[in-house]
Amino acid sequence: MKKNEFILLNIYDKRLAYFINSFCETYDIQKPYLVPHITLQGPFSNTKSKLFASTDIVDKLDSYTKNMSLKNSSIHINGVGIFENNQTYILYLKVSPDDKLKTITDKKDYPIAKYGFHPHITIATTKNKQHAISIKKNLESRQISFDCHDVEWNIHHTSGDGSLFNISNTGI
Repeated sequence: MKKNEFILLNIYDKRLAYFINSFCETYDIQKPYLVPHITLQGPFSNTKSKLFASTDIVDKLDSYTKNMSLKNSSIHINGVGIFENNQTYILYLKVSPDDKLKTITDKKDYPIAKYGFHPHITIATTKNKQHAISIKKNLESRQISFDCHDVEWNIHHTSGDGSLFNISNTGI
């Protein structure tokens, strides 16, 4: 069975959405299909999603998003990065890690113990390494900084291949 469910932390910030849209137009890159988000958990098969109700993860997610909405804390986005995965280069916005965010993050394919904790918002993917490096250098010259409070978690279902990049959803 395909693993095609993820828990996402969607970030609803008009300035961030405008930045990502402008970025895509400037560099002639396809706009993301999803609202800006941090992937918190997954991938899971469809049947595993039923287990969420029996764990405390729902309470942790609800508590985290409630604290954000009350402006007790925020998601701080600062800077740009790039990494390679299966000959694809992923450009992303850096999210400042915090302990509370770490407690609700569990990526099965990228365990924190092995890869560290590097929350991020993917803004583009490309097979062209030089293009990715060039874009990153251009973006590094900007002062990229956002503090976001309007967040919501959800379980997101991808298409059959499990990719988060070829699906449609409401958003930007």
